[in-house]
Amino acid sequence: MQFELIQEQTQKLVMTTQMRQAIELLQCATAELDSLLARMALENPLVEYEPPAWTRTSLAQWPAGGSRGPVVQGDGDAPWGLEPAGEPSLYDQLDLQLRTSGAAPPVIRLARRLLGYLDDSGFLGDLPPAEAFAEDARWLDDAVALVQSCDPPGIGARSLQECLLLQVPAVPASLRPLVRQLIERHLDDVAAGRWQRLCQALGEPKDRVQAAVDALRRLNPRPGWHYAGERPVYVVPELEVRPWDGGYLVLPRESAYPRLRWNRQYLRLLQSPPDSRTAEFLRQKQQSVEWLLRCLEQRRQTLQRVAEAIVAAQQPFFQHGPSRLQPLTLREVADQLGVHESTVSRATRGKYMQTPYGIWELKSFFSGELASDHEGVSAQAVKQLMRDWVAQEDPRHPLSDQAICERLQAAGIHVSRRTVAKYREQMAIPSSNKRRRLA
Repeated sequence: MQFELIQEQTQKLVMTTQMRQAIELLQCATAELDSLLARMALENPLVEYEPPAWTRTSLAQWPAGGSRGPVVQGDGDAPWGLEPAGEPSLYDQLDLQLRTSGAAPPVIRLARRLLGYLDDSGFLGDLPPAEAFAEDARWLDDAVALVQSCDPPGIGARSLQECLLLQVPAVPASLRPLVRQLIERHLDDVAAGRWQRLCQALGEPKDRVQAAVDALRRLNPRPGWHYAGERPVYVVPELEVRPWDGGYLVLPRESAYPRLRWNRQYLRLLQSPPDSRTAEFLRQKQQSVEWLLRCLEQRRQTLQRVAEAIVAAQQPFFQHGPSRLQPLTLREVADQLGVHESTVSRATRGKYMQTPYGIWELKSFFSGELASDHEGVSAQAVKQLMRDWVAQEDPRHPLSDQAICERLQAAGIHVSRRTVAKYREQMAIPSSNKRRRLA
């Protein structure tokens, strides 16, 4: 074995901090961009952050005008709006109802303790044995009943059946006995759509059974879910497509962007710093802000270019609707713009555009081409056809996956029944058995 030293010259890309920041900003969705800029503003004393309009007002009150994109403003002192206060938690609402219920103090005390055992669905699923409540154990049944008497109806149930039974009083009186039977004996048949078996077991006409099933489906199987989880994330379009002079114009929605403004106090300090360390610190922070602004402008231009390329390629969609969505790939747009596919992918994921047919995520305009007798049939267009057919079907005889497959074949679109089932599940459309109605 022989060892030797070899000197060679190679090129490789080194990711600088600024490049990483530019990539991070590009791939941020609207809400993520807002959070990221707010955090950067906290770390940089030279800049002040103002949240976008959609976080300060209702979505229906977005301003139509405004400055261009996320910019650094001058010395304007416009008052900032306040974010809406969060809704009271489920615990707070139930605790208030218990304390004002008028029940015996030991029952209220134990009922308030039970609130800690509620899961996200509002169920008392994992209660310890009665002995764990010591001297209060004799009040346990009364405390559970007190919790279950609170709003929202169905709260505090220990099973799905009990949750639904607690909501039966809200059902019209003429249907209550039938709905109660469905809950107690036939939930599996309702879920599976076994209508013939239901009619035979209940001995009722089809219209009565259908009315009872409809009433049952209006009950809430998870009454605590409205209060569980994180704060909702709004879908905010950053771009808008408008008809213009026989074509379509892509415009940025200024209200989607946060605003940054210089901190006047630190700007004055930058002009006459007290010492060299302070001057160096402020110069670094100023350069950081200037780079951030360049990255934001580059992000805005990239989104604009990608959106314009999408609109140019999807003219049939904007002229005739979602059923005319054309096949389009990331590579086609990347080649047209002279960028890498990953850039287009980052620019389209989590970014939304307001169109004449509603709000669409940019990545939704990309779809592979399916085998067909016609040129340019995309998977998204097939999904839209399926959605339209299901919306227009006879609910007493809903379209099966095989029937939809045959319709597509007749239209010259060659897909298998398995593909139809996959598309239906992706669109959260129930199977034909579960869509069927008796009357």
